[in-house]
Amino acid sequence: TIIEALDYMVDKFPQFQADRGALARIRGQQAFGHAALGERRRSLGKVWETMRLNPAEPRAWVALPVAVGLVKADTVMGAPHRRGHGI
Repeated sequence: TIIEALDYMVDKFPQFQADRGALARIRGQQAFGHAALGERRRSLGKVWETMRLNPAEPRAWVALPVAVGLVKADTVMGAPHRRGHGI
């Protein structure tokens, strides 16, 4: 649901298309969401898109090891959640 909602938001507000940093953040969130769902191919596609938009976007780098199965999404989410943040 969140992945689709982010697509809706980008479609509804064209300003996101003009802001590479904002779009990279959204695509990074989607990459992590797909990785958490075990959708490796979709996640990797979003990871590469995020990196093309903004190679410094941390969500791409967090989603990548989850997508390839090196670490579980719950493990990655634990530290930010303990500090009151999300991915």
